[in-house]
Amino acid sequence: MRTGRKTTVRSFGSLWLGMCLALSASQISAQPGDTSGTTSVGVIDVQRLVLESAKGQAVLVKLRNLTEQKQAEAEAIQREVRDLQARVQAGRASLSEERLAEVEKSLEDKIIEYQRFEDDAEREMQEQQAGAFAEIENEMMPIITQVGEELQYTVIFNKFSSGLLFAMDEVDITDLILERYNAATAGEN
Repeated sequence: MRTGRKTTVRSFGSLWLGMCLALSASQISAQPGDTSGTTSVGVIDVQRLVLESAKGQAVLVKLRNLTEQKQAEAEAIQREVRDLQARVQAGRASLSEERLAEVEKSLEDKIIEYQRFEDDAEREMQEQQAGAFAEIENEMMPIITQVGEELQYTVIFNKFSSGLLFAMDEVDITDLILERYNAATAGEN
């Protein structure tokens, strides 16, 4: 397993080195549309696109509502656990061995139910989030491609997921993509 990871890292490193050498061999420009043999670079803050786009904000509200719903359900189960714990505590002195064992079994079952609920809720939240953000990404890619072609960018990077450590504000095209994405998805929310 380790060998595959090393090979992947080595392959990525070779690819990255090749890209860097190719870019350093040509003159780099932050100005799109200049086709005089330069490379024009753009960056996009994808997190901002999600947080500031109308559709992204609608998704965040939906996810927040789902989180609140799951929290309310979890609190209800927690109350049941606390009630059963109190019954077990109070029943130690007053309940028969058999009845106390039944209440303790109910408590164990409720704790297991709560743990399963937490796992299921977390999984559902992750799936909902991933699905919603994947949908936004799929809708955004044609817009990013169109802007890249229209403004003749050589490359456009995801600002924080590409390994990019610095970019001048002039190469950040997030506002342009956000404007076009909101226009393209207006009325869908």
